[in-house]
Formats: sequence, C-alpha cells, structure tokens
Amino acid sequence: MEKKITYQKNSFFKSWLVLAFIVFCIQPISSQRQFKKSKLKKNEKLIVRNDGIQWSLGPTFLLTKKKNETQDFNDNNGTRGNYLLDPSGKLGFFVEAGMAHFPKWTPIFRNRLLDYVDWGVGFKSLSGKEKTTINYTNSLNEVISTEEGVGDFRNGFLSFRFSAHTLIYFGKTENDLKAKKYFIDNAIGFNFDLNLWRGNKEYVGFSMLETQKFHSPSVLQLHYNLALGIRINRALICLPGIQLPILGLYEWNGWGANMNWFSSKYWPIQLNIKFIRLLEKKPTCAPVYHNPMEKQKMRELME
Repeated sequence: MEKKITYQKNSFFKSWLVLAFIVFCIQPISSQRQFKKSKLKKNEKLIVRNDGIQWSLGPTFLLTKKKNETQDFNDNNGTRGNYLLDPSGKLGFFVEAGMAHFPKWTPIFRNRLLDYVDWGVGFKSLSGKEKTTINYTNSLNEVISTEEGVGDFRNGFLSFRFSAHTLIYFGKTENDLKAKKYFIDNAIGFNFDLNLWRGNKEYVGFSMLETQKFHSPSVLQLHYNLALGIRINRALICLPGIQLPILGLYEWNGWGANMNWFSSKYWPIQLNIKFIRLLEKKPTCAPVYHNPMEKQKMRELME
C-alpha cells in the first residue's frame, strides 16, 4: 500500500483530435465513391451494386460491478484493516467507416445464414473510474481511521472490425422495393483494438498497488451486434443497434470479455447508429422501346 498524489493525464483532448482526423479522412472516401445523382425521380428506380460504404458512430460505456467485496489486509509493518473497491464506468465515444458487401446468392442458398459482411476502421474512447476506501483497524478489529483514493482513466483505441450478418425480415412488403422495409440484423465478428493512448495509472490519494492489473495494449475480442434495420430507399439503410464483446481472445481473462484497469474489471459496450449506402450501378445497355408511347413516357420521367 502506498500513498501517491499525482495529476491525472488528460487524454480527452487527444481523443477528440483523433475523431476530427478520422472525420476528415472519411470525407475524401465518401466523395470518391459517392452516388451520382439519379436522373429518375425520388431514387425509385436506382440500380445498385452489391457493395456499399458504411459508417457508424455512437457512445461507449464501461459496465462494472457496483462495488466489490470488502477485502482484509495485514502488512509486515503491523498495519491492518480492510478496503472496498467501487468501480464505475463513464461515457466515451466511437466513430468508424468502412465497406459492406452483399454476396450474390444462387437459389440453393435461399435459406441462408449469411446475408452480408462488413468491415471498418475507426477510433474508440473507453473511460472509467475507481474509488478505494481503506479502513484501518486495531487488534480488536475496530476502525480507527479511514482514507479514500480515486483513479480516473480514459483510453483511446485505434479499432479494426469485421462482422458477418444474418437478417430476419418483418412487416409489410414495400411495392417499389419488392422487399420488407424492416428487419432484425444479427451479427457476430471480431474487433482488434490498439490502445494508442494509455489512460492514467495513478491514484489521487491511497490505492492498493498490489491488487492492480492493466490490460494489454493490444485487444482481440469476439463480439455480437444486434440492430434494427430500416430500408430508407434502394440505396440507403439505417441500423441503430448495440455491440457487446462476448469473449476476450487476447489477452485471455477467463470466459468473458472483461478488461482490467486498476484493481477492477470493466466490460465495454457501445451503442451505435450505422448507415449503409449501396453504390449505384450504371445500366449495361440502352433501354428498348416497343412503341413511341413508351419512349415518350420514359423521357417525361427523366425530365
């Protein structure tokens, strides 16, 4: 046990700098792969590809046990007592951009388990706090004094993600789309995160240094994502949802996805709103008209 009074390193400003940099980088990608304005009204007759741009953003949060159990200690100097850890999560954020790919299935795969895959590169910020209350006791186990210490941290990650998706449709079929507008999006995948900015590792006040452990700068997790899909039109899909890590592959921390910081374990979750915009496909041949009336009608639609 050691007393340390330090100033917390503020990485929040660095996190926002990275967010601004990623948004700046996403803009050229979008402009290079953006849709050309359709000549037809209301994008009702768009011919789209099986590939598209996807981008998402949202808040992150670290879930913890509200309070850990009280632990007794007795060091070589005769100091004895007990301590109580009280961890808590704080809000962070993430932003991501990448691609989505819908495979061209043949009829044999009508009852398929895979509808599309997507991947992305982004930045995420995870933030938490831990409070330690130490009660010093005498030989009769009576509390003679109490002290507290607090540690705040914010970690910034460069994140790489790949997911495979299965869709469950519901609701009425849209006449134009010839498909149902709403669906449940289930996905499972992997995320590899690099901890670019390590958070604060020191307390303001007292802490139990012998119980502290900090996760590896490299994190590999198996995750599950659940979202509600909304087809806005033929090209654009909106997917609000939640992503939960279900298994930490590296570094291994038991059968779960908890991440250690200070003397507590944290489970990171993120809410997200994702958009997929399919790329437009140009017609491969000119239309064939059977009579002058059809040609005139098409010309009126394109005006």
